[in-house]
Amino acid sequence: MQLKEVKKRPAEPLSELQHSLLLEAFTLDTVVASALKGNLMKFTIANKKIRLHKRVRHYELNPIYTTDEKPIVICIEIFENESAKNKYFAKVYRKEFYTLTPSFTGSNMSISTDEIVVIEDTSYEWSNISAETPEKVIKHVLVKLKKMFEIE
Repeated sequence: MQLKEVKKRPAEPLSELQHSLLLEAFTLDTVVASALKGNLMKFTIANKKIRLHKRVRHYELNPIYTTDEKPIVICIEIFENESAKNKYFAKVYRKEFYTLTPSFTGSNMSISTDEIVVIEDTSYEWSNISAETPEKVIKHVLVKLKKMFEIE
């Protein structure tokens, strides 16, 4: 299982998907998202503190091939929680691939498009994996993924 860290890119405006994912991550007590400009930001809404946890690492695994020959691409994000003893925790996502083909037949050409959607993996409570360093968190996540996919 190979792991590569995705390099940071200059800040870009949020896409519609990113914006909707950010809204889905919102709760009264915690917001988990990439901290803007690398700072831990605190907001007060209706006298409740809301924190944005700083994303410190983003990894993407090489595709994992299962028995049905469809590759599974896993992305791992490590976040920092400054208020906890084990201040780093993980979130794991899957990239789902699909093809869209129109149902109309207006020409002899077949037109289709390949699409990718990123989905949070809910097969395990990944945020329960926490440690003192990002390296320890990623190590624990990789051990769990190897067990799940029966990789030696």
